Amino acid sequence: TTASPGTVKDNAGNETKCSSNQTVKIDKNPPTCKSSGGSTSWTKKSITLIGTCSDTGGSGCRANIKKYFSSDINTTNQSPGTVSDNAGNTTSCPADQTVKIDKTAPKCTSSGGSSSWTNKDKTITGTCSDGSGSGCTGNVTKTYTTNTNTTTASPGTVKDNVGNTTTCPANQTVKIDKTAPKCTSSGGSTSWKKANVTLKGTCSDTGGSGCTGNVTKDYTDDTNVANQSPGTVKDNAGNTATCPANQTVKIDKTAPTCTSSGGSNNWTNGIVTLVGTCSDNLSGCTTCLLYTSDAADEL
Repeated sequence: TTASPGTVKDNAGNETKCSSNQTVKIDKNPPTCKSSGGSTSWTKKSITLIGTCSDTGGSGCRANIKKYFSSDINTTNQSPGTVSDNAGNTTSCPADQTVKIDKTAPKCTSSGGSSSWTNKDKTITGTCSDGSGSGCTGNVTKTYTTNTNTTTASPGTVKDNVGNTTTCPANQTVKIDKTAPKCTSSGGSTSWKKANVTLKGTCSDTGGSGCTGNVTKDYTDDTNVANQSPGTVKDNAGNTATCPANQTVKIDKTAPTCTSSGGSNNWTNGIVTLVGTCSDNLSGCTTCLLYTSDAADEL
């Protein structure tokens, strides 16, 4: 508005009214502010709060106000700041904004592996932890079902609720052998022996865990059998294989018996032939014994 300072007067009493050409602008009313830009949802992006100024006192707002958040934070009482009008009146914007920022990836601990062999499935776990506020979406698992021999297994990737991810450490050992070993049988013979016989099952393994060892079976008594197996071999994961029953064992430790005949209590001037008749229940006799002499010989 325009105004006059009033009337001037001299000492004689003459008066003059001052011109009404002065501008007067008075604003004693502080502006108002509305805060916005926050959210109750977590984000991994930066957030800018805005304080929107409005003024009814006449001078008008100088400008709106902004406050920038770029690091991890979890708060529900943030204000973008203070606004002012052109007369210098100020107002603090309401501290009613929620800011939830999580830019830090979660952590993961891997577990579940073993340096021991197994013939079963193996599941390793990645346990997620998050100290930045938004929390983990969950843990992660990975299951191995086939033959495996590794010391660098990772269960996978964990994630927090704003999408930050972390690959779990590849430090787990997984040793799976589901393949049975193989066995080759040896040591038998179709020939007769008068000594002990030991059958041997030689183990071989392609599944990875390796054989616990070979296997043997001893025969020490008179024996005449076919289709014999030295036993069962095993690998270090617990898989087993029965060795082939394809060995023959022939042991005869019992001496044959002999029946002598051909002699006589009567004198003769001819030739006398003595006969030793062999009998054997296992390997059998090779020959019968004959002894021929003149009657004059001393038997």
